[in-house]
Amino acid sequence: MNTYVLGAGASHHAGYPLTRTLLVHLARWVEATKPPNHDYRIRVDELRNLYGRLDDFERLFADLDDPHPGSKAYRINSSIRPIIRSDLIKALQEFFAELRQQPAEAYEVFARNRANPGDVIITFNYDVSLERELKKKKKWEIGNGYGFHICTNLNSDIKLLKLHGSTNWVGAIFNGSIRGFHPADSSMLGDGPFILAPEFQFLGYRGDCDPGIKGAQIVPYPCLIMPTSKKNFYVETPYGRE
Repeated sequence: MNTYVLGAGASHHAGYPLTRTLLVHLARWVEATKPPNHDYRIRVDELRNLYGRLDDFERLFADLDDPHPGSKAYRINSSIRPIIRSDLIKALQEFFAELRQQPAEAYEVFARNRANPGDVIITFNYDVSLERELKKKKKWEIGNGYGFHICTNLNSDIKLLKLHGSTNWVGAIFNGSIRGFHPADSSMLGDGPFILAPEFQFLGYRGDCDPGIKGAQIVPYPCLIMPTSKKNFYVETPYGRE
């Protein structure tokens, strides 16, 4: 058994920006693909007006999450900051969904020549290009390949542990249920990440889906990633921290 650790930047060969320039590339993509009145454009304009330069993705998110008196994000209404954060995460998820269509040649070589049954891969990247290449080589499965349980019929010989989250992990609000009574002490986002059907399809599955999502009409929470320099292993919800 081998353990591989892939730092931020391991996905750069596949066209993903480095962390220090991620917000700059995200802003360029938003401005090239969204109309001026789109929420993403409005958020980018707000941040540029507030910060001037968009060259420190993690620091800016840390400021939005926990602004100190005198910080630039402290000037933003406290009810607006979570909305800005959520819109930026959604924009990043869409941006990465476009980038992942590009070839990931280094990951393909790694999946073919290095990864073997019993190995553990630890990555700090949000994208899903690595698991797609591992799945193509029949060396990884989604059922328990992330280190947590998704489904019983797709067991993986390799574990891929994504310590800063993943763009294909979401919290399905109340497990996708749109009816019924939800106790105040119940979990709003479920017991762990959920994976929606289009993400199964991208990884090469046909007809499979996450059985943990019970409702037919899913209201996904923004993807579960930790984009701040100070990593918080929780999500703020109207029901408190989860």
